[in-house]
Amino acid sequence: MALTTQNANLVWQEVNIALAAQSATAPQGIPQVIKNQFAALKAHLAQFKGNPNLDFVPFVSTDIDNASGNVAMGFPCTIYGVFGRKLATATDVYLYLIDDASDDTGVDISASSDARVVLPFLGSQDIVTAFFPAGLVMAAGVVAKAYTMGASSTTLNDPTGTDCPDGFLVIGDPL
Repeated sequence: MALTTQNANLVWQEVNIALAAQSATAPQGIPQVIKNQFAALKAHLAQFKGNPNLDFVPFVSTDIDNASGNVAMGFPCTIYGVFGRKLATATDVYLYLIDDASDDTGVDISASSDARVVLPFLGSQDIVTAFFPAGLVMAAGVVAKAYTMGASSTTLNDPTGTDCPDGFLVIGDPL
């Protein structure tokens, strides 16, 4: 079995719907710059990558706080964009995207070669995005997992769901 992607235009519709839904729940809405960043990624992928088929992969705070994380994609893929918005708490949380098809077992957050992306959510209502115009290859899959300590720590502390971000990934076929 392999990753199932769909027409990129359908994925961009899902991105717009997800951002609009976040706008409805955020006190100040989603800043226009976030929408512009995803529009720029869409244009870039259409122009330089031939408008590849993509997949929209949402994640929720209560899935990424647990002991093993959330398997966002259990197959090799390429990450093009990440969006996350933290709920109204001041607890520091770091979202890790781990190159693994099943869980975060064996991750040493200070030295793991499997932890490909670490995004900080340090304030209440933080919004964080990351973009990989050339694509970030995940050889095994993607596990999304939150911890309360950053990459300089060797302690794996699981946060509560209310401290974690909700968000989504825009992924494509493996490169």
